[in-house]
Amino acid sequence: MSEKINVLGIGFDAVTATEAADAIFRAARKRESAYTVFTPNALISTFCYDDASLRDVINSASLVLADGTGVIGAAKRQDTPLPERVTGIDTAEAVMSRLAAVGGSVYLVGGEQGIADSAAL
Repeated sequence: MSEKINVLGIGFDAVTATEAADAIFRAARKRESAYTVFTPNALISTFCYDDASLRDVINSASLVLADGTGVIGAAKRQDTPLPERVTGIDTAEAVMSRLAAVGGSVYLVGGEQGIADSAAL
C-alpha cells in the first residue's frame, strides 16, 4: 500500500509510473475484479472539492494517480510532493504491453457502437 497525499480532499497515491503499472499488472494477473484506478487532473480535483459524492467515489479507488501538472504543483506547494506525474494513458499502455507479453487480455467497453473496437487498434 502506497502513501496517500491529500490534495483538495483527494488521496493521491505517491507512486511512480513504473510502480503504478506494476500494481495494476499484479492485480490483473491475480484477476482482481474490483481493482479500480482513477487519474484525476486539476480540473477533476476541483470538481471533487465541490462535490463530496464525486470525491468519495475517487477516494474509493484501489489506486489514484496524479494525472496533471497542476496536481503535482499543488502537492509540492503543500510540502507533500508526489514522485511524478502519472498519466492514465501511459499507465494503461504500459499495463497492456505487459499483459500482451504474457498472453493476457483486456476487456474494452465503449460508450457508442464501435468505440471499443476503435480503441483496440
